[in-house]
Amino acid sequence: MIQLFLYILAVAYPVLVFVFLVIFNIPVRFFSLFIISVALIYFLGATSKKKSPFSGC
Repeated sequence: MIQLFLYILAVAYPVLVFVFLVIFNIPVRFFSLFIISVALIYFLGATSKKKSPFSGC
């Protein structure tokens, strides 16, 4: 499910950049912090999956 969301976000990224920076006049700093926070949330979600009890660790 989240992979589908990320694919859609990757396709819509150029449009989102244009809309947020040009039309809504959001500062680049806030937009960059938003992108970094989305990447961090995805990273934490992807790396915190429960491991199998039979994995040996």
